[in-house]
Amino acid sequence: MSYKILGLVFILFFTACNDAKVYTPKKYVQTQHKVYPKKVQIQPKIEALLQLDTKGHTGKINDIIVTKDGDIISASADKTIRVYNQYGKEQRKILGQIGAGNEGKIFAMALSADEKYLAVGGYFDNTRATANIKHGQIRIYDYKRGKLLQVLKSHTNIILDLAFSDDGDKSNFLISASSDKTAKIWDVQHRFRLKETIKFHTKQVYSARLIKKRGKYFAVTVGYDNQVALYDMQKKRVVKSHKMSYKLQYLATNSKYKNIAVCGSSKVTTIYDYNLKKIKTIRGSFKTSYLTYDKRDTTLISGTGNTPYNVNLYD
Repeated sequence: MSYKILGLVFILFFTACNDAKVYTPKKYVQTQHKVYPKKVQIQPKIEALLQLDTKGHTGKINDIIVTKDGDIISASADKTIRVYNQYGKEQRKILGQIGAGNEGKIFAMALSADEKYLAVGGYFDNTRATANIKHGQIRIYDYKRGKLLQVLKSHTNIILDLAFSDDGDKSNFLISASSDKTAKIWDVQHRFRLKETIKFHTKQVYSARLIKKRGKYFAVTVGYDNQVALYDMQKKRVVKSHKMSYKLQYLATNSKYKNIAVCGSSKVTTIYDYNLKKIKTIRGSFKTSYLTYDKRDTTLISGTGNTPYNVNLYD
């Protein structure tokens, strides 16, 4: 039995040696076969799709609109617009330009008086379309269907604010404010054709509104150059302006009492009439971070950007 076992061990040892020769690492083996590069199939470029739906925003909410039916439209730095009903249930999403980094962030939106058009602006990169126009697109959607109707290209930097004129059951004009130091007025009734460019400010135009006075249209703008300006659309020039000692960022208009409220990097909110004559100065405890009037134009609402993050209501 011992000879049989010894013979079996010898056979196994011989087989293992031969196997070791077969699996010697490749770097020690020479071959005469040619190696051809493997063909790589290039996949066609496809549009990015939203894969994770969190049922809520994942970034800072930069603008909110409440519709006549009580729906809430919110625009966010997460590059999405979400529509909720009055009970807080999400109804639908509007997805715009979603790109790398900042590309696609939404900073402002506006809804026309008839709620037909939703204008959206922010950090929209269109350098591939026109080399000298960067980030200045305004996207016009059919609000009810969420369908993109038109892209407005004229601004050369990001859009900071948007507002439609209030003409009762419709809006005749749209105004846009931009970091390119201009505000622009678009003719809604003529397929959003560019009507006028306001080149008054020397720094970013942070907010803009359209008002009507005795049947004539005026634009009100505020900017980082500390100035509030009243632009006559008929005369095509700024007819009055005021300069503050601080940057101006936020603006609200009141058609019932013909008031204009402005504020900025100070704890002061200033109220003007439609002729840009100062009516009142409100001194708060904190810096105001947003201004708006309620739907009835009876209350001025301001938000604070510091603790305790109050919302202040003024009669």
